[in-house]
Amino acid sequence: MDQFNQLPLPQKLGVMAGTMVLFAGLFFYAMIIPLDEERQSAENNQANIQNQLNEMKTKLEGKDITSDRAAQTAALEQERERFTDLLPRREELVKFITGLSETAKAAGLQLRSFAKDQPNEQDFYLEIPIHMKVTGSYRQLLGFLRAISMEDQRIVNIRNFSLKRVALPVDEIVMEYETRRKEETPEGVAVRPLSELQKMMQIVRAHEEAASRGVELEAEFTAYVFSYTGQPASAEAAAKNQSARESRLNRRRKNLIIL
Repeated sequence: MDQFNQLPLPQKLGVMAGTMVLFAGLFFYAMIIPLDEERQSAENNQANIQNQLNEMKTKLEGKDITSDRAAQTAALEQERERFTDLLPRREELVKFITGLSETAKAAGLQLRSFAKDQPNEQDFYLEIPIHMKVTGSYRQLLGFLRAISMEDQRIVNIRNFSLKRVALPVDEIVMEYETRRKEETPEGVAVRPLSELQKMMQIVRAHEEAASRGVELEAEFTAYVFSYTGQPASAEAAAKNQSARESRLNRRRKNLIIL
């Protein structure tokens, strides 16, 4: 600073002018040039957007929007009709539910119980649970499940499925043997009691006959059928469904094993 003060006035003015020029240059490169680059980038983006708008406008000008909307509406209506075909309406429910039990019988199953529960209201459809218990062979049960899962059938959802083997009906067959023995005994003649060995042989024979009839299974499940309503669920039903979903989610979380 002392050296600057000792300089003559013209040199002082020259140094000050050079310093101002230097600061002006730094300001230009630090502020003006970035702003100019940003402006140029914004102009380029605007030009790209305008080009895209022009392309879209050109495509729309050569396109029949009304025709497209009509086609989309027709497609949605066709989809709605297909959906309606898969979900019976209220007036068709009784016939459809009865047909479900008839399908089980046609497959050769013995219908032990068949009970319809209260419907659950969902958006645009009702969900009707039907609790069923049937007995029969593996092939008969498989035939029933295949019959209700065919593509041309109405939608049926099987849940809560449990399966167990029915005990061999040995006692029933033994009783059949005894009934037959009494019928074959001449009238007025006392039916001779069986010895322990004869009883044992009768039980062995009953086991063999029961096994020859095939293993019988007992299946218990809930068949859900659906009815199309075309209306959203009520506020009360929506709240109930949300609570049920949260309850199922909480049960699943509890069943998760965290390592």
